[in-house]
Amino acid sequence: MTAISTGSNSPAALGQGEGNSRFHALFQRSGVVAIQHFLLHNLEKERERWGLWAPVVLSIGIISYFALPFEPWISISLILTLCLVGLLAFSRSYSGAMICSLITGMLLLLGFLVAQIETWRIGTPLLERSIIGVVTGKVLSLDKADRGYRLILETNSIEHVERDRTPKLLRLFVPQRFGEPPLGAIISMRADLAPLSPPAMPGSFDFQRYGFFAGIGGSGIVIQAITILSFPQSHGIYLSIEKLRTTINARIRENLGGYQ
Repeated sequence: MTAISTGSNSPAALGQGEGNSRFHALFQRSGVVAIQHFLLHNLEKERERWGLWAPVVLSIGIISYFALPFEPWISISLILTLCLVGLLAFSRSYSGAMICSLITGMLLLLGFLVAQIETWRIGTPLLERSIIGVVTGKVLSLDKADRGYRLILETNSIEHVERDRTPKLLRLFVPQRFGEPPLGAIISMRADLAPLSPPAMPGSFDFQRYGFFAGIGGSGIVIQAITILSFPQSHGIYLSIEKLRTTINARIRENLGGYQ
């Protein structure tokens, strides 16, 4: 009995080999192989300067996060970063190109993750609509303004606003007739609040973006007298520096002849 041959001389195997040869020829003609050799050659030449490229790759990861039109889950970014770190831990048998690719991907994801964590850490809820209500908080910063005072309030509560939607800080204007609130005091007053203004035109200063990363979620004007709930018992480092800055600012205004 003669066995049926299924080796490389069969029509199916010959057809498959011919197809692979055509694909390889097309792959070579497309220039991908030349580009691959070019990148690997220059990558090897830059081996001593790989560390200098790390900030560039990290920056690309950070820019990628801010370019997204949606907020990705931070758990996914963390899992992907840990997966690449794990692959690098067992990369002794990998080629140099593979190790470099893993390091590049890890740095990209690390920059992405750092931007995501920092946004979560310092970001704040933003007011979505105008509100008139009682606001309670601590005076963190105070500046003299024309016909009044500008202050930054560390918000404790805002009437008609849920706690998880309350901005960390508010920028308020206090008219002169209501007096100067003490720095570091806990105060309560009725204020007319509004969302931060968007850019006036494309490419102009984005106060909403600035306020979000500064912790400021809204602005407004005080419309009733301020009630001081408690005076500061002791000044911490931050309030001491702020008090010194306010004193210097007042001395400069006196020498300049009023508000400038």
